[in-house]
Amino acid sequence: MSSDVTPLTEQQKQQQRRGRIQAAAIMLIVILPMVIAYSVYYTGVGVPQGTINKGQLIDPPQQIDDLSLQTLDGKNWHVADQATRWRLIIPGHAQCNELCQQNLYLTRQVHIRLAEKSGRVERLYLLLDQHIDAATEEFIHTEHPHMPIVKSSADAVKNLFAQTNLPPEAISAGHYFLMDQEGFIMMSYNPQHQGKDLLDDIKRMLKYSYEE
Repeated sequence: MSSDVTPLTEQQKQQQRRGRIQAAAIMLIVILPMVIAYSVYYTGVGVPQGTINKGQLIDPPQQIDDLSLQTLDGKNWHVADQATRWRLIIPGHAQCNELCQQNLYLTRQVHIRLAEKSGRVERLYLLLDQHIDAATEEFIHTEHPHMPIVKSSADAVKNLFAQTNLPPEAISAGHYFLMDQEGFIMMSYNPQHQGKDLLDDIKRMLKYSYEE
């Protein structure tokens, strides 16, 4: 049986090779900046010292799904099921005390100042109890609308961060956290941090991370 396939000429082979090289170059152009950006963001290498993160890097970062989060109505909450965003995690108890309210206010103001970039960042209230006080829930819905509430437990959060460089009293001392787009809690802030500190970090994070 004769074949209908015509052998490629040398010129066609060269064109084919050039096409493959061009395709590989295009992929490299797309992927390499993303890899470099993540490296710069997480290591600070190549960034002037004056712009290095203001928060404390958590070593190692912790995956939020390890907390087995649930919504207030008992549904499981997984980061993979959510929109791809960076998130500010604000821990609080059934009754949001003064320090908790200060953290909510500061993170809200920072979120507002992100302006057109605010859609890339979401705040989460991390409830450390199984039930929330009705007054606290009403306060959150009124003063901080569109901020989801998810619940775990104080012990689960404490055990999660016990594997890191954070002090044992981080939660009771009013720390709140920054979580990356993949669900890793990777930076901590305490009440001594100013809103500008958090805003600068988030702006740098948005600059060096991908956007869907």
